[in-house]
Amino acid sequence: MDKHTFSSEVGSKKHLVYRSCFHISFWPKKTSNTAFILFLLFFSTLSHAEWVEWITDIDSGIQYNDNINRSAFSSDVEDDTSLKANISLGRVNQVTSTFRYSLSTDFSAEYFDQFELLNSTTAGATFSARKKLGLGLTVPWVKGSINMSHLNVRDSVRSSQNIGIDIQAGKRYSERLDIVAGYRFHTRNGKSKPSAAPGLDGNVFDQDNQEIFLSSSYLVTENWLSSFGVSYFDGEVDSACTGGNVATVLMWDISAIIKDSIFGGCVYRLDVEAYSLSFDNSYALGRHASINVGYQLQKGKGDAGFLKYKNSIFSVIYKYSY
Repeated sequence: MDKHTFSSEVGSKKHLVYRSCFHISFWPKKTSNTAFILFLLFFSTLSHAEWVEWITDIDSGIQYNDNINRSAFSSDVEDDTSLKANISLGRVNQVTSTFRYSLSTDFSAEYFDQFELLNSTTAGATFSARKKLGLGLTVPWVKGSINMSHLNVRDSVRSSQNIGIDIQAGKRYSERLDIVAGYRFHTRNGKSKPSAAPGLDGNVFDQDNQEIFLSSSYLVTENWLSSFGVSYFDGEVDSACTGGNVATVLMWDISAIIKDSIFGGCVYRLDVEAYSLSFDNSYALGRHASINVGYQLQKGKGDAGFLKYKNSIFSVIYKYSY
């Protein structure tokens, strides 16, 4: 389950709104055509907007994950630190005083300290629309977005095409406090390898999942924004184990398994229910930049009951938005 970052609209423009996106590294032909059409439609309607502006979001940072392979066995747990960089470029089209939409292209890269076969590059496109249900500081708003992606990983079997749909609703209760709730669906179309067990598939990275989340942000000072989030996740993830635990995994209800070149043994697809808690603190460094420190705890349990995993993710990220 990928880490998601909740967005807040609380406080001054010093605090950046961070959009997490699914990315693409190499465009399939159909995806490329679709993106080109979206760009034409987007720019052809600019003359009808109240105002239009370019958007640039850049972030880079370091992340530590204490169970990078989502192992259900304590003897197999691996941790690692990665360096991440993302950039999104696009335009916002403010159609009316209460409705806007945007289209952006998104690029990212991630490099790991120990498990270099997990290194990846990505590029993608995101379309979103936001409607405020009236005028005023405390009026609720709704937002929807769709993104298309293809992830390219050094271990090529982990490369995949992705589509994500995100629906959010939020309300600011004061100049300092707001709450956001949402639903997210993600489908991943990965590559296949020969199965490591008779009767099971080899398409471990074909995954569908959905998530419901709730977050709240509070502007502690003019420069300091603190956020808290919870989520419920239901769907498929990949989990790895060493050779000594493969026989135990096969005793339970898994749907796909292949030999794994990164962590040894096998990697398998697991249907899970998972819960997540996240804490984030953002400190503004002027009008356009901020330093963000975050922590996320994830706990997942497979439908089989026995196969459970837990991981903690720590991050320090520098963000720039213009």
